[in-house]
Amino acid sequence: MLQAIVPPHKTNLPSLIDYLTTQMVKQGVKVDLGTEATPELIEETRPDVVILATGITPLVPAIPGIHRPSVVTARQVLDGEEVGERIAIIGGGLVGCETAEFLAEQGKMVTVLEVLDEVAARIILALRLLLLSRLADKGVTILTGAKCQELTDSGLAIITREGEKQTIAADSVVLAAGETPNRVLLQRLEGKVPEIYPIGDCVEPGGIAEAIADGCRIGLRI
Repeated sequence: MLQAIVPPHKTNLPSLIDYLTTQMVKQGVKVDLGTEATPELIEETRPDVVILATGITPLVPAIPGIHRPSVVTARQVLDGEEVGERIAIIGGGLVGCETAEFLAEQGKMVTVLEVLDEVAARIILALRLLLLSRLADKGVTILTGAKCQELTDSGLAIITREGEKQTIAADSVVLAAGETPNRVLLQRLEGKVPEIYPIGDCVEPGGIAEAIADGCRIGLRI
């Protein structure tokens, strides 16, 4: 949620963070910040139940040059990572499009590359149309049906929908090509604690509402 509140038009989300934080204080929930939940630490505390909300890991496309220093994730950008003036975003889902709008508002030249036929296809139609309209107004270029081939000194080499080779000039490449559940800790804890419940994105990537519903369901269950 700390990244979700950064793009434009997310003014409704900070109050939700405040609400959840307030409720934890009221209910006496102990929060340890800056502490990694290692298997050893969890075993030492001997909990009756472990609830895992370890989230997702960004997917990294298997294309040559993807590990260049100029490549960052959308999460890093929303956390304040510095990027260049010409940006190529790999992935046109909601995260990719919202990151594009965030960067375009800073005056960056942004190109969104999506292998599918549509961008932001999974959000409500009315919100999608508003988002696409804002991106167009801010000069964001959107290329659908685009297959990324290689990252070179010149930029990002792609094959267009028509099968033509093209290079997108880019100082920085932002990865927003999806995510996979982060189940590393789940695998390391299995058989070591009495009860363990994964919830939220580490089960299946979804939205804020789904994650909250997951937490409520498990809270009632235990």
